[in-house]
Amino acid sequence: MIQGGVKLLAIYCFLQALMPLQQPHVLFFFRDNKSAALMLFLLPVLVFGAVGIWLWLAAPRLAASLEAGETSTPVQGIDYEHLACFMGGLVVLILNLPKLASEVTSILVTRMNAGPVVQPISPFTKLSLGATLVSVLLGLVLILGRRGLVGAVRRMRYAGLEQKQ
Repeated sequence: MIQGGVKLLAIYCFLQALMPLQQPHVLFFFRDNKSAALMLFLLPVLVFGAVGIWLWLAAPRLAASLEAGETSTPVQGIDYEHLACFMGGLVVLILNLPKLASEVTSILVTRMNAGPVVQPISPFTKLSLGATLVSVLLGLVLILGRRGLVGAVRRMRYAGLEQKQ
């Protein structure tokens, strides 16, 4: 199941790599620095493409390392709590990684087109970038730290109840 989730993330990253290729006309809006504009245009394509291919090829190893050491007791063969944490983290990452790339690219493009006077980054942009970074970190915590999260939830669920010896 986890290997399928990693492959789903790989497909999503690869599709995100294809998105900028739909809008090559953006390159004509840059005034001076055409080579930097080309680099900023191709950067998301190359990064998302490389990450997508790497995730696809490394899915079995990543799934094995994410599943290593799980000692939970599955219900009818499926541990729903671990699955919910993994899928929740995967959804959060899928929704926020493109937004993070877009915001960073937007800041870089604004800096390149500013000319000799560089304007400071607006408070709204800083807030939006910070919120996106927190969301990406939350997704990573849900995926990579799900054993601890599930253990804490189970401890809270049974806290105060008498344990049968």
